[in-house]
Amino acid sequence: MAKYSFEQKLEAVLGVLERNLSKRESGRQIGAYESDVRKWVRMYQEHGIERLVMRKITPNTKHF
Repeated sequence: MAKYSFEQKLEAVLGVLERNLSKRESGRQIGAYESDVRKWVRMYQEHGIERLVMRKITPNTKHF
C-alpha cells in the first residue's frame, strides 16, 4: 500500500501551483515531506496528472 493516495498528492501539487503555498506548507497539510512534494510537482509539470496515479509494481517473472 502506498503511503499517499492520488488525492493527497494532487492536493499537495495544486496547493503549490494554484494556491501559491510553499512546498513545505503544502506537504505539512497532508503530512508529507517537502522533498516528496517537490518530486510530485516536478512529475506533474513534466508528465501531467496521470503520473501521480498509483502504479502497481509487478514482480519480475523472468527465469534465469
